[in-house]
Formats: sequence, structure tokens, C-alpha cells
Amino acid sequence: MPNEADAGVLRRFVEGDPDAFESLFRQFDIEVYRWILGIVCDPSTAEDVVLVEAFSRAYRARAQFDPLELHPEEVIQPTGLSLQYP
Repeated sequence: MPNEADAGVLRRFVEGDPDAFESLFRQFDIEVYRWILGIVCDPSTAEDVVLVEAFSRAYRARAQFDPLELHPEEVIQPTGLSLQYP
């Protein structure tokens, strides 16, 4: 169960709030970038293609997330080169 502040950001993200999406992006972009870079071994590809795609997939799938059950880091949890969808 996420803490109250995290649940609020996740709830707003699921509802399509662009500020909540930006907050999640800023919280996890470096962590996700480093993970992706370890796989593709090319900084340009990691940043320009895969990182953008990972966060785009999370945004498109936002309606599937339950903000009361997830922690923010579970929204952007890469497995392979795809996201783990709930």
C-alpha cells in the first residue's frame, strides 16, 4: 500500500493529470534510464527511444493501475524492454 502522498500522485496520474505524470517521470527517469542503458549500451538510444517509449506505455496504460495498491516505482517497472502491466 503506497503512502498517502504517493497514492495521491498515482490517483491523479490514473485520472490523466499531466502534472502527476511529470512528477512520476522526474522521480524515476534516471533509475529507468540507467536500467535501459545497461541493456542497450547506447546512451542516445536509451534516452531518445526506449526511455520515452517506457514512459509513453505507462501513460497509455494508466487506466489499468490501481493507485491504492501500487507503489509509484511499480508504475515504471521495466521487464525486458517492456513495462510490467498490472
